[in-house]
Amino acid sequence: LLYTIKFEQHDTMSNSALELSPRASVPLSVYFLLASTLALCGNSLVLYASLRYRAISLDRVCFGLVQHLAAADLVYTVSASLPALATYLSGGWVLGPGLCFLQAHLPFLPGVANLLLVLAITLHRLYVISFPFRALRGTTARVGTALIWLLSALIFVIATFYFRSSASFDPKIGWCVSSVYESPSGHLFMLVISIMFVCLPLVTMTVANICLSWVAFKVAYPSSSGSLKRHGVVVFDHSREVASLPRDSDRGRGSYQGEGGARGSYLGEGGTRGSYQEGVGRRRSYKGLLTTCSLCGVFVFSWLFYLVYMVLKMVSPHHLELWYLVSKCSIMINTFVNPILYTLTNRRFGTYVRGVLRGILRMKPTTKRHIYPSVENQSVVSS
Repeated sequence: LLYTIKFEQHDTMSNSALELSPRASVPLSVYFLLASTLALCGNSLVLYASLRYRAISLDRVCFGLVQHLAAADLVYTVSASLPALATYLSGGWVLGPGLCFLQAHLPFLPGVANLLLVLAITLHRLYVISFPFRALRGTTARVGTALIWLLSALIFVIATFYFRSSASFDPKIGWCVSSVYESPSGHLFMLVISIMFVCLPLVTMTVANICLSWVAFKVAYPSSSGSLKRHGVVVFDHSREVASLPRDSDRGRGSYQGEGGARGSYLGEGGTRGSYQEGVGRRRSYKGLLTTCSLCGVFVFSWLFYLVYMVLKMVSPHHLELWYLVSKCSIMINTFVNPILYTLTNRRFGTYVRGVLRGILRMKPTTKRHIYPSVENQSVVSS
């Protein structure tokens, strides 16, 4: 690709010195260094743990979508964040016109894929809640994921080659920008793409995320007199979280003892005692919904500044260097926060990450037996 592209920006690359003061370039260097390190390590760990150990407790469809989301975050980090880090550290663009062209255009591919993948995760969780007895097939999920990548690649090819875009280094922001916005047809195309693949997905994710948050709240705190109880809803003592398996003497009467001696019970249909696994399943459903809600919330927040930038650019396209830089920095939040959210909201993945960190600190290889204790030892691990 680099040898076949006819670069038209050799004269524009002459002024490659950065025009940012040290007061701005030093914090940007620190930010992109931390963001790139966390994004590369975190998303690589997500891919390795999910492919090798299935260390993320999600349903099959969301499990595959999370893997593709981690891959898209890696592509965006390599194509956008690492060149920016090299620019701020060196005080100018030193990577040549080829990589400048890629930094200006290649982020279109993982950016659109990120938006569509998070939208697919949100809609799938909403579909599962609305139709719990209609599970999607694995083939359907794989075909949908392939279509997402094909659509993202098509947008990248049109924006890059159809409009014959070139790239130039902007010393005011330390970023290579595409010339697709300069022509009227290219500006109109990017405006339509922003409305279809940025505005509409963000609005849809916000509405769906509100619904999922409400459902997650109802799952965690069910009403004792509501209709959910008649269908076998867990009634928890929420002052304590379940920390150990139920004792053998408690299994028959359908109760458990939580941390600090807190007691809880769960009622089945008709007022009968349910099983302990029913309560565990409800807790896992709540954790899965919490993972989806937090993922979508951070994603909407990270893309909000880019949406503001696009609106300001349509109103007044001049003197928007600061907003462009803020939008690029905010998009990077999504790439390195996602693994942290998986660690905090997904117990299985959090156990895996802690096991890896303990193995690194002890300089010993972490085996699968250390990461996933057996069911008989879970009470010991919890205590």
